[in-house]
Amino acid sequence: MLCLILLAGSVSGSWSFEQEPADRPPEGFEVISAGTPPARWVVERHAGQGVLAQTEATPEDEKGRHSFALVEGSAYGDVVVRLRIKFLTKDGQAGLVFRYQDLDNHYLMVLDAKSRKIRLVRVVDGNRVAIHGEDDVELETEVWYELKVRLEGPAITARMSGLRLFHAKDRSLPEDGRIGFFCDDHTRAHFDDLSVAPIE
Repeated sequence: MLCLILLAGSVSGSWSFEQEPADRPPEGFEVISAGTPPARWVVERHAGQGVLAQTEATPEDEKGRHSFALVEGSAYGDVVVRLRIKFLTKDGQAGLVFRYQDLDNHYLMVLDAKSRKIRLVRVVDGNRVAIHGEDDVELETEVWYELKVRLEGPAITARMSGLRLFHAKDRSLPEDGRIGFFCDDHTRAHFDDLSVAPIE
């Protein structure tokens, strides 16, 4: 379900999947893949709850590709972004993409369940660099984690389930950009409750 609200020239939005039909792509999202064949994202139902999932795994010898499910139609600058994520298996990477310009220019908030790391990644002109992060973070399977990322100019502050992870600054991508979900093509994870709001 999509909800958009105009507030003083800014846009607040929230996206959940309770009312979406199962086994179909969600309304209001565009899937972009770094590789072929393209990834497939669909709504799934688990314990009566609608969630978004990437469903088609990449063959073992082609790992390293990833895809995005991006909110259509809007670009966001200084905002607070929230989402929930749950890993189904103890491997792979998933998280949040923000200030997305194209496949070669965006930021990633990457949760790595296998290596127990969380990274803020900058992608500029196709070059992917981890600019901040946390090690030894326990990421259990079948547990929902809430991410909160505050974007204000070059400042990026990240929290997970209420705990502050890091505060970083980076001026590489100052333009407004799209937001959405990120997932390696071989990762099994569920996503839900994406929201964006102006900074208070």
